[in-house]
Amino acid sequence: MSDRVAVFTIPSHRSFADALAAGLIQRFGKDPLGLAQGRILLPNNRAVRAVTEAFVRANGGAVVRLNELMEGVPR
Repeated sequence: MSDRVAVFTIPSHRSFADALAAGLIQRFGKDPLGLAQGRILLPNNRAVRAVTEAFVRANGGAVVRLNELMEGVPR
């Protein structure tokens, strides 16, 4: 994974989970393992569930290989 940091924004009127999933699939989805190389930190289990469901919706119900959706900050 690259050491380069990228920062993106999601407009406040859009669903965070759906916009995040669509943006990441658009950026990395052509490579079947592209999404599996990253880590997404989320504030709680509810957010993890919402983002997981958003990935399923954005991918038309097909399986998406995600490496880590984590609650909180790793120790």
